[in-house]
Amino acid sequence: MHCLDRIYSLALMLLKLFKMKQIIVFLSFIVIIIVEGFIDNQAEEIKEVSRACINSTNVDPALVKRVKDGDIVDDPKVKEFVACVLQKMNLQNADGTFNVELIKSKLPSGLSESERNNIMQKCVTKVGTSAADTAWLAYKCYRDDSRLNFSENL
Repeated sequence: MHCLDRIYSLALMLLKLFKMKQIIVFLSFIVIIIVEGFIDNQAEEIKEVSRACINSTNVDPALVKRVKDGDIVDDPKVKEFVACVLQKMNLQNADGTFNVELIKSKLPSGLSESERNNIMQKCVTKVGTSAADTAWLAYKCYRDDSRLNFSENL
């Protein structure tokens, strides 16, 4: 909240100095910077979680790189890694079920509503023989059906 107070004070000061159009442009610029900061924070969170999951699952980092590059690597350790990432980000529960509302909120903003609904209906309903298998099936579905993905941050 302290940051917002500073922005508000700055905006009031600028109102006295500039015309309204200039203020709108300036505040729009500030909003873009804040939003990009949140996106960068999410990317950084994914990278940190990925590093932790590489260590905890003992997956070969070369396999993770292949997944990041778009390969579908059907390997038990990769499945464990994907489940670990999804669970640490609270997108999947330990029993393999998904936190649907949180997933909806984390889907890339560049997806249309139709694409979002398709992913939710088709991919989040996948069920495997284990939580790791379920995570992997959902991830493969997402990679196959989405033109945007988060794996570049792994």
